[in-house]
Amino acid sequence: MFNRSRALRRPWMHEKEMALILKYIPENAVMLEWGSGGSTFYFSKRARKYFSIEHNEKWGKTVQARVGWNEFWAKLLTGRKERKVEYHIVKPNAAAPALPSKIEDYRDYVDQVDRLGVPRFDIVLIDGRARDHCAEKILKYIDGSSIVFIHDFFMPGREYYGRVLEMYDVVDSVKDTPQTLVALRKK
Repeated sequence: MFNRSRALRRPWMHEKEMALILKYIPENAVMLEWGSGGSTFYFSKRARKYFSIEHNEKWGKTVQARVGWNEFWAKLLTGRKERKVEYHIVKPNAAAPALPSKIEDYRDYVDQVDRLGVPRFDIVLIDGRARDHCAEKILKYIDGSSIVFIHDFFMPGREYYGRVLEMYDVVDSVKDTPQTLVALRKK
């Protein structure tokens, strides 16, 4: 049975995958994720500023409420003025999107990065819908020192993610876990 509270405590990832991401998050990082949950809370602790984009409205409202609660307490306890985590729910453009995700079904979700007002990201975690399209979209917001992670990259049936290797070089990866993870750098 799916436990929402447990899903918000830690990413739905293997320890090796989480360790790989943490290895690349520098101090003062500006980080973006497509697809939210435990990763939002776990990885935002290391980033200076964290942006999250979620497509599922029901799940998104659950995560957003927890983000708001955490931000309230952080401001109260630390005196921090600005929000550390900026959260966005962007519903699909299609009523019943098909898999694999098509750009026309997730155009607003993928394009939400254009509305964030951030010129550059240090780290990007793509663990939501339209992953290959998100990887293509983020190219104008990263440079040669930025790292882009795609979760579930090597899973059977997701070979179409391989098209991103035309735009990126593999820096690191975890292939021996049930879900897998790849770390990429812009060519």
